[in-house]
Amino acid sequence: MVLDCTIGNEGRVVDVKVLSGHPLLQTAAVDAVRQWVYRPTLLNGVPIPVVMTVTVHFTIDRAR
Repeated sequence: MVLDCTIGNEGRVVDVKVLSGHPLLQTAAVDAVRQWVYRPTLLNGVPIPVVMTVTVHFTIDRAR
């Protein structure tokens, strides 16, 4: 699953757009990424929002 994420001034994910991936996994990927917190990006010492591409990998646990 490939997502475009906007990280706000405080390091939280404020917007997510799905770029590719299976439709049945989109909600799970977006929900997971929205929980992540990053260290804010600084420009001249001032936090700024940034857009980054995130890849989320899913695996199947066959042991169950």
